Amino acid sequence: MITVDDGGTSVGTVSSFEEIRELAPRIGADAAESARLELLRLRRRWNAADRRIGSSASLAKAQDLARFEGIAGRVLISLQPYYIHDIAAKLHCMLVMYDPKLRKEETPWPELRRMLRELIQPYWSVIEPQSRIRLLRPKTRETPFQEERGRIAV
Repeated sequence: MITVDDGGTSVGTVSSFEEIRELAPRIGADAAESARLELLRLRRRWNAADRRIGSSASLAKAQDLARFEGIAGRVLISLQPYYIHDIAAKLHCMLVMYDPKLRKEETPWPELRRMLRELIQPYWSVIEPQSRIRLLRPKTRETPFQEERGRIAV
């Protein structure tokens, strides 16, 4: 807290040495020096408490994890699924990335959450989790290679 005398006395709060430097001409050299010392004392107390609690380290770790989570999510979404649990993982990743609090009620979010629940239900035994997804392709007629050689695709 710093008292500034601008014709009328007002009290302000500073939180950086730069703010003290800017206010120094208006508050005087002695008040600026005592404000610097007080801020330095408070920062030392804060840093000691932070080392004990680990708040800054935890925040930095959470930011790193969020960055890596975003990278992993983008990679997971771009991969081709081969198993049912791959589809469930991709769907879960998409839900968490775009609706992290699972609160969006407009279409398609409730339906997607319901689809994910159906995929991961343990009693859902129609398809085994490790069963492969078959790519459905239209059947083509079998023709010998020699017949096709003379044709040109246009």
